[in-house]
Amino acid sequence: MQTEDPFVGVPPAPFTRFIDVGREIAARELIGWEIRLDHSGVAIDGSAWDLRKLSKDGNPTGSKLRQFGTLPQVAVEMRERGLPCMVAADQKSVPVSVHWQELVKSYVLQQVVLAGRSLSHVLATCSAMRLIATVTNNKAPWQLVADDIDLCLSIALSLQSSGQSAVVIRSFVKTVLDAHHLVDAAPLMPFIGTERLRKPGKVHQAKFVKKTADIKAALQERKSEEKLPEMRAFWEFMRIVFTERPKTFTDAIRFAQGKLLTITGLRIGEIALLPLDWKRTHDYHDEFGAPAAKHGGISRALLLRHYSEKQGSTRKQGGNLWEESQYIPAMFEQIVCETLQEVERLTAPLRRTLQAQCETGRLLPMYEPDALLPIIDLYVHLTGMVLTTEISAAAAQPFFDSYRASYDPIELDRLIDLQRCGSLKPRMALYQFSIRLRKNGMILRDQNGSPNRGHGALHAFVRVSDAEKYIREQTPTKLSDLTPFQLDGGRLVQPWEMLFLQPKRALAEGRDNIPCHVGRVVGVGIATQEVLRLGLSSDESSCPTLFEIYGETEEDRRLSLLPHSLRHLQNTELFRLGVADTIIRIHFINRVC
Repeated sequence: MQTEDPFVGVPPAPFTRFIDVGREIAARELIGWEIRLDHSGVAIDGSAWDLRKLSKDGNPTGSKLRQFGTLPQVAVEMRERGLPCMVAADQKSVPVSVHWQELVKSYVLQQVVLAGRSLSHVLATCSAMRLIATVTNNKAPWQLVADDIDLCLSIALSLQSSGQSAVVIRSFVKTVLDAHHLVDAAPLMPFIGTERLRKPGKVHQAKFVKKTADIKAALQERKSEEKLPEMRAFWEFMRIVFTERPKTFTDAIRFAQGKLLTITGLRIGEIALLPLDWKRTHDYHDEFGAPAAKHGGISRALLLRHYSEKQGSTRKQGGNLWEESQYIPAMFEQIVCETLQEVERLTAPLRRTLQAQCETGRLLPMYEPDALLPIIDLYVHLTGMVLTTEISAAAAQPFFDSYRASYDPIELDRLIDLQRCGSLKPRMALYQFSIRLRKNGMILRDQNGSPNRGHGALHAFVRVSDAEKYIREQTPTKLSDLTPFQLDGGRLVQPWEMLFLQPKRALAEGRDNIPCHVGRVVGVGIATQEVLRLGLSSDESSCPTLFEIYGETEEDRRLSLLPHSLRHLQNTELFRLGVADTIIRIHFINRVC
């Protein structure tokens, strides 16, 4: 479904050329230009573009272009301000106009296929375009004026105090609308106000009139303050990841990623793709082979092996990951080693499952294909759910507490065994699961393998080969990430060789506060950068942030943080301490030899 534009006049020639470039790329890449949408602006099944396939960036995690609807929270904000809004109060979202859809599609193809930009950046800009279309009530892109963008910036900052959306909007105006002369009133940037990007009540003046002590006093007084983390949010984030006990497995992964993000200054995508074999060392000797420490130097340095983003056209042409390394300062070596060793321990059960799946090509490699599997076990494998019976919360809680003290799944095994031994009533969800299996053609069997005509779930079995077929056909979101990465030298890296792994769609842990059994769940994925990004700022998500979960005060729980601001923070601190920019550059791009 697409919305028809009102009469908006003829698009200017630059806008038409911009769209034509996108169409040419689509034809060259053999993808259909038209994307069919539902009533809310979401691409229907089979119509969305596979951006990961287009990007050829070596990352096996999926990413698709499917959102072409207005932003619900923006429409709510407009109605609260008394502004006219094309989205009715009883509607959540409607598709943006055809011209905005074409602009989004052409932008995506040019940025992903030609420029090789990261998918996270491209999708963030797509969201910014949808925001502008929502605020301006589908005004044609070429009819935008500076006042329109100012209003968009104001609403973006109201909805997202971190300012990320506002920064993306300004970047879109500068690098797309102005650079390609897509608007009749171009250029817009010189006429867009800057006041809306400043903190309320804050007085700005030229940096050269301030004392050095004042500049060093707070992060907000540094250059490009919108790129730096807010000081209160930064220190609250440090308190959380270094002192709080994680309440879930996912939070344990987020804590580790947050520590590394701050210490190393790597990009969030580079942290997410850290390899299991991360540790490298470099020995230093004098000209006679003696250790450098003998002369007051450092004899051995620790390096963090990682896969770098933003490697330009060379990476883009091969579609590979670039292997690099970064030195870890001696004062942080112990923290980094302890953090990564703990992540390796936590993810070991997931890694064993994923490795067996990659090597056998099967989804349940722990069983023979013709073996009989109790429905209860299949339910645990698919969902990670450890509660299969109506056991009381008081009886289950000690097992949960013991598990969360160490995150050793053996504690959850004991809980599952306890439920098998009793005469407890099965959970309603288990009954519904058995009914869903029957409706999808699964043959339920008794312990001898004969078809089971009963309707119970406790004593029903399925053949393992049938269960694997069901998972592939009926629950594709539970399939593990099995596609290998390719390095710039041509070597393949298997998914289980990545450090940060997580169970796929383990909904009970976040929704019902019930631990996921990472030793039995069969859907294993690489922990993408969204795992941490949503933990720091979830303006467009229902997922609570780390601040909301672990914040000590109401003000703390309203904080948010941009992951990339931590990288800018490290750059800024190194500059402030007098480190030459050439040395800073070497620190961030040192290659593995």
